[in-house]
Amino acid sequence: MNINRINPLDPLFSVKKSEPIGRTERSERGQSIQVSPDAQLAHERLFALEAVRRTPDVRVDEVARVKAAIGDPSYLNDKIEALADRLLEAWDW
Repeated sequence: MNINRINPLDPLFSVKKSEPIGRTERSERGQSIQVSPDAQLAHERLFALEAVRRTPDVRVDEVARVKAAIGDPSYLNDKIEALADRLLEAWDW
C-alpha cells in the first residue's frame, strides 16, 4: 500500500522566510521606560522579602532586655498590678 503525500510533513519545509528588519531611528530626547503598577508591586514585594531575609530571626537585644526585666522582682508585681487595674476598669469596678 502506498500513500502519496500532498504536503511535506517535515516542519523545516513549512518555515516561512522572515521579512528583513528595518532600521530603528534614534530619539533626540533620550531614553525612558514606563513600569506597570504590577511591576512596581512586584519590586516592592521583592524589596520587602530581601529585608526580611536579612533580618535575624532572634533579636538578641530584645531577649537580653526581657531577661533583665524578668530578673527584677518588682517587674512582675508591676505587670500584675497593671493587668488587675485594666480588668477592673473593663468590668467598671
